[in-house]
Amino acid sequence: AAAAPPASQEGTMKSLIQAFATRGCKAACLFDAAERPSIDAQVVCHEIRCPTLGRNERAFASFQVMDRHDGVFDAEVGEQIEIGSLEIESVIYMRVYACGRSKAGGYSTGRRACGEVHIPIKRLLMHFNGMLYHNWLMLESPDLVDSVASTGLLGPGHEAQNFDQALHNGPRQLTQTQVCVTICRAEDLGPTGFADWDLDASEEQVMVRWEPLLQSQRQHVILCAAQQLQLGALRSRDQTETREIERQMEALHGRARDQA
Repeated sequence: AAAAPPASQEGTMKSLIQAFATRGCKAACLFDAAERPSIDAQVVCHEIRCPTLGRNERAFASFQVMDRHDGVFDAEVGEQIEIGSLEIESVIYMRVYACGRSKAGGYSTGRRACGEVHIPIKRLLMHFNGMLYHNWLMLESPDLVDSVASTGLLGPGHEAQNFDQALHNGPRQLTQTQVCVTICRAEDLGPTGFADWDLDASEEQVMVRWEPLLQSQRQHVILCAAQQLQLGALRSRDQTETREIERQMEALHGRARDQA
């Protein structure tokens, strides 16, 4: 797995937003129908939250480009994967697995699916210049997806709708299995070769990165608010339980005094 980038060369979300905004961002497109019918892409799963893991199990991610026959790319959390050429109609199929074996021993034995999501590149083009940058996606249960698919109820366009839902719920459903993902061109990697952007970007890079950066920032604002609400609810519950325990203890002490 790749090592973490040096903190000094990595732009924080706030500093990137401020720096890019002052440089006059405009709409830009990752693909060009004539000049760029496809791109060479990199993917990273930065974090996996709330997978259902058994004892001594660990989680990892896998990526596969649908209708392409070059296999599945398994990746550790934080490991950068060159997924190869993507076209406008490409769909990335991502799954999170639990496995008890180390990477050196391989992933094939005992792997168990924890969740999945389809990422249509066309959908990314419509809203985020074809990229995701540190975005949270909520995963669907593989059993649920297979069950619905078997009924024939999934019509045309379901992948785009499901992706929109995964992106919407990613920072909101804190108890569901979630992943934080980056998908970008090889040339949009940071100067250290990692999928972390810094402040020293060219005008072209600023234009291309602006929309995905804004989407990531919006998600993290929602995520922080959801975590604060969750923490407040837990503290309130703890206080209620503490008061109930104190009441019960006082009642026990009262009965003990009466019996003395």
